[in-house]
Amino acid sequence: LYGLIKLISKMKTMEEDVSVVTGRALGYRSWRITEGPKNLLLPLIIGEGNLAWNPGENRAICYQHTRSSTDPCSHSPGKDCDCGLNAYNQFWAAHKLYSQCRTSVREGETVVFGAIAGYGNTRIHIDGWRSEKAEIIAFLDIKAKDSSLHPNVQKVADRFDVPAFSEDAEFFEYSKQRAIPVPLRAYPYVDSRMDR
Repeated sequence: LYGLIKLISKMKTMEEDVSVVTGRALGYRSWRITEGPKNLLLPLIIGEGNLAWNPGENRAICYQHTRSSTDPCSHSPGKDCDCGLNAYNQFWAAHKLYSQCRTSVREGETVVFGAIAGYGNTRIHIDGWRSEKAEIIAFLDIKAKDSSLHPNVQKVADRFDVPAFSEDAEFFEYSKQRAIPVPLRAYPYVDSRMDR
């Protein structure tokens, strides 16, 4: 299974170290589901922007120029930028982020965890990756009681046409059948700007 992912490293100089993964890389992240008729799926961290995730393929767009005087990356994710669709390589890291960022969840919003498949240009970091493209493959409602999903989680799962789980074992098994965990040996590139 791990043979399906190839790590390609191109090193022109130490400052231009680039890592690219081919295939569908499995990653984990969390979102806020807004209250209301649309139930938008927004990044948990407000600083990531308020760009809602959509069903199917999502494409990264660099908005660096809106935060500074620099030009946007010509191809997201850029080396010297934070752009890209982010995911952690381990679920516990996404859960830790939620624990640290609960204050960004507004009243009436629901938090949901999920597995995504990242593909296209992908930059690997010590705790995860940033991809040019990604799609959601499953949701996990960690606060589900008696296997009953929160109504907002079920609505979003239906809109995205992906399953939502209340049991983490089922969630992990399903996710690993649809994308490939990036092997630890593929994490040689450490981006010092990623302080998560």
